[in-house]
Amino acid sequence: MTPFDENPSNASEQPPAPEPAPEPAMSQPSLPEPEASLAGDPIPYVGGAPAASYTPKPGFPEDLQVSWSWPHLIVFLVFAFASLMIVQTTLAVYYTPHQHLSRKELEQYLLSKPQFAVGSMVLWYAALFLFLYVTLSVLRNLPFWHSLGWKKIQPRDPAQPKNPLLYFFSGCGLSLFVALATARIQPPEHLPLQDIFKHRSTALSFMALAVIVAPLVEETIFRGYLYPLF
Repeated sequence: MTPFDENPSNASEQPPAPEPAPEPAMSQPSLPEPEASLAGDPIPYVGGAPAASYTPKPGFPEDLQVSWSWPHLIVFLVFAFASLMIVQTTLAVYYTPHQHLSRKELEQYLLSKPQFAVGSMVLWYAALFLFLYVTLSVLRNLPFWHSLGWKKIQPRDPAQPKNPLLYFFSGCGLSLFVALATARIQPPEHLPLQDIFKHRSTALSFMALAVIVAPLVEETIFRGYLYPLF
């Protein structure tokens, strides 16, 4: 007997009622298999296997939704150290004069060459950006700058102060506080940075690097890559 029978006493003579069509199951987000790699794991890239697709983590704000993880950071640190050694060693061998120099004289000679002092940092920054571009954008098919937190400037928030003098005096006050807090700290007697500023061409190139290139690299790597991960 079924709820669809009109005459329960003649249930045996009635044709069976058609069963209701099963309701379509709600689509569930596909979860990675237990053996699948974590999102951001660079090991599948080396082995040739495709990495697991990135799925946003629920409950996290948009600026913390990143597709890389701790294994990617470890490989990034190894690559950063190795690439710095390779770049500096290659440029040092290329610009080292043929005559015999002591270690101190060799350091002074290389620091006098802006091609080495500044060029090595520019090449190293380029290598870091290339690593991030290949592992985060090319292999994952994701937008590079947007993935690292770079976005278009939005209209001014009405809740923010509109007077630019407030930011100016706040910056001056912070600089004064740092100067007073570090006034009694004695810096080391000899720093490599002091040797760089002994040479005019190297000093100018280094200041241009610190103003134009370094802020872009620092904001991208520290704020865009490391901050969401930590």
